Amino acid sequence: MRVIGDKGETQTKEVKGGAYDNLDLAIAEFFQTGKEPVDPSVTLEEFEFMDAAQLSAQRGGAVVKLEELRK
Repeated sequence: MRVIGDKGETQTKEVKGGAYDNLDLAIAEFFQTGKEPVDPSVTLEEFEFMDAAQLSAQRGGAVVKLEELRK
């Protein structure tokens, strides 16, 4: 993929099979269209999950429901 910026351009290597396949394409599309590649509600739920995991660890492994965090 060719990347062009205000300080010049470069060619990136394509790596297949990784966790970030097509991430650069999604980012470029977002900058061009302004449309998020992932629904914001999904992103918020991921952060809630990480908060719940941290709280669970602080409570010695107790179950933490996402609803508890949303209060």
